[in-house]
Amino acid sequence: MNPLCMNPLSISKCFLAAIAAALLLASAARAGDSASGSITANGTATTLTHVRAMAGEPYNGDDVVQLVISEKDASGSEDPMMDVMFDRLGAAISVKLRKKDMSVIGCVVSHPSLKRSGINVIGQIQPKDVALADGRLSGRLTTDEPVEFFDDTFEVALSFDAAVP
Repeated sequence: MNPLCMNPLSISKCFLAAIAAALLLASAARAGDSASGSITANGTATTLTHVRAMAGEPYNGDDVVQLVISEKDASGSEDPMMDVMFDRLGAAISVKLRKKDMSVIGCVVSHPSLKRSGINVIGQIQPKDVALADGRLSGRLTTDEPVEFFDDTFEVALSFDAAVP
């Protein structure tokens, strides 16, 4: 053990230094994160530039990764998936992907122009070229064409690259 971390005052300093190092590593991993594209809802397109990937709860014994792509930054959010559901991130999409085949097992779309925002749309969003390699998740999410959901219409065309913790 480092002799500087042996006395009580130094222990606090060492603890704070360790926390600072962990935060720097986490922010450095996210520094290369990027998103581009848009969600169009009822004719109004909104560009999304923020992405956050997180480990998800296992689904039927399979590992899951959760992805949030949003208009507003979700890096400070305690629960970005819920923030998408309740319109706290502007236009946004949250997706749960099964790691073994990158299939979509959960999806919520939120947009200020939707009459019902925070809508569950499993089966409407298609993952394209989605890959998990070297701790990074990248690919595209698309609807390929406009989707009608009751009396709303939306379309998704997004690309992303994000570190997965």
